[in-house]
Amino acid sequence: MRELIKLRWSEYMGGIMQGIVHLLDKQSDDGFHYEKLENNHIDHWIGASALNSQDGPWHKLLAHGEQSDIGEGIRISFESIMSSFNSNLEYDADDNILNSDHFHNMTAFAGFTTQGRIKRGSTTKRITTEIEKGEKLSFVAKFKQNVPTDYNNNMERLAWFNHDEISQQFLRALPNHDGMMLNNVMREAVRNYLGLPSFILEGFADGNHFIGRNEAVVDPYGISVKNAMLLQGDYIRMHGLIQMMIMDMLKKAKVWTIREPQHMFHGLVPRECLRRYCEEQRTTEDFIIPDIMTQDHPYRQRNGRYVKQTRIFEIKTMRVDSRRTIYCPGKPQLKAVEKRANSSSKSYLNRCKKLDEKIAPGDNSRPFISAYKSYGNGGVAHLVVGNFGEINKGF
Repeated sequence: MRELIKLRWSEYMGGIMQGIVHLLDKQSDDGFHYEKLENNHIDHWIGASALNSQDGPWHKLLAHGEQSDIGEGIRISFESIMSSFNSNLEYDADDNILNSDHFHNMTAFAGFTTQGRIKRGSTTKRITTEIEKGEKLSFVAKFKQNVPTDYNNNMERLAWFNHDEISQQFLRALPNHDGMMLNNVMREAVRNYLGLPSFILEGFADGNHFIGRNEAVVDPYGISVKNAMLLQGDYIRMHGLIQMMIMDMLKKAKVWTIREPQHMFHGLVPRECLRRYCEEQRTTEDFIIPDIMTQDHPYRQRNGRYVKQTRIFEIKTMRVDSRRTIYCPGKPQLKAVEKRANSSSKSYLNRCKKLDEKIAPGDNSRPFISAYKSYGNGGVAHLVVGNFGEINKGF
């Protein structure tokens, strides 16, 4: 996404650079001087009053008036550029450029073909590329310095530091029947990706609307809505959708999968420990149940050989927390999805440790921790999807 005025400026400058360079005086290796356009006369060719200058070439061409389509086109395009870049472009109700501007005439596409494609080796392309590189470096410096005047709020800063290649796919991928979105959904996704206020909640974020058991005030970015513990809330549905999508991907790769296996310790701990584990646990929260288990999962070792493993996966979805401790604007370089993956790994180990202390006290082999670490490469693999569509490295 770039501003049209910058694109047109690059096109104009690109056309000048491509045309004027060939008109400048040249000196060969043997010292011979080829006089073309004297440097001090360049202003008569491309200056602000070039069309009216008697020392330049344009007045002779324009003197023919309506008899020269090329001359008339040059006059219209040049005058339009000189006036339009000194003022903002006018837009109609649908945010379209008015038909009265001449930026889309054939004469305006310097460095472009008549179909709008950038020519190979175009100076316009190189100028545009350098401008955008400079703007990106400027943005990065501003966000790192954390100067509040450089952006509107911390959500924009969090979005800048947390988005990645995966979170950009809804903008970059070609539309198909799987990825097409409704207009409102697309608008909301773009706003979330850029860290802007929610489009859906515009009518509710006035300070007079509340949500959830704790009656949290609805904020413009929907943080309180996302964190409200609602029955069948969005975070529950999203977790299930991601779970089913990953299982479908694994099945298409011909990897055997099972959803939320209840038996991850079966055959891996002594029979008496397994019996007590099954009988003494009172609720589903007492059991350790990963989201996905795979069998004969191919894994490439460092030596290049492939081995088949039994692996377990834990899926986590994230949203900006109300206290900003996980998504921390003060230290945005520490990715929230990596924090979540690390905390979940510690949680699995602590739960297995408690099982060893409760069910197998005094057993130095630590059967439950040993069984847990026998999966994959030392335990559970985490698949974390963040608030801005970003994922953890291990995904």
